[in-house]
Amino acid sequence: MLLTSFSLIATLALSDLEANTQTFLSHKQELIRSIQDQISIKAPYKSIQPILNDMQTAHEEFNKKVVAFLNRHIVDFVQEDVQKTGFLLANIAKNNEETSMLYQELKRLVKKRLLPKEAKKDIILLENSANQLKKEIQYFINISYMEIEAKNFFKVLKVSHENYSFNSYWYDTDDLRRDEKVLYVSLDYKDDDIFDVEDNLNATFQHFKDNKQSMAKGLKIPDISGFSFADVSKVQFQRVSII
Repeated sequence: MLLTSFSLIATLALSDLEANTQTFLSHKQELIRSIQDQISIKAPYKSIQPILNDMQTAHEEFNKKVVAFLNRHIVDFVQEDVQKTGFLLANIAKNNEETSMLYQELKRLVKKRLLPKEAKKDIILLENSANQLKKEIQYFINISYMEIEAKNFFKVLKVSHENYSFNSYWYDTDDLRRDEKVLYVSLDYKDDDIFDVEDNLNATFQHFKDNKQSMAKGLKIPDISGFSFADVSKVQFQRVSII
């Protein structure tokens, strides 16, 4: 009952996030079109600058309302619906790419002296915001791969070790930034020695890793729009530990 309640909460939270994200992205699209319209009629920078200010405000609000929420709940969302979470990240990435292309165009206009030099400072600030969002999206993509591997291997453990009663798995998302990532599992192992049990689990994990590396051998996954998806073919964890 408790797990069902948490699952329902995650489903509702993800749906709310989708709606909020779409509202923010639609607003940013309107700002992009407004700037493009001003450029097409060669409007003076004093007409463009207020829209750029609105764009920076939109970036900041998006970070507070969407990115911060994703940072807290990305694992919950991937567990609940990895496909829906993937589409959400893809939409954010697509919108961010469009804004980045716009900023590149504005920089070219400054270089051609079609916009004043003071515009460059505003554009660089916006560009930095877009680059930071790109890093956040890449982090969410990599976290998603950690969760997918953890979930799949946990299933393998339950099938391979039916004499143990597995409860749950856990990992520290901060491990993403470390060389050694540990997958923690909770289980009932009766009177067996904990070190022997852990050795058995790691032997199974080694077999799992060997199979994954064998399947991924020679597989080259290209970057898409500057985002790396290579981690899908990599082994995410290095060992298993009992908690």
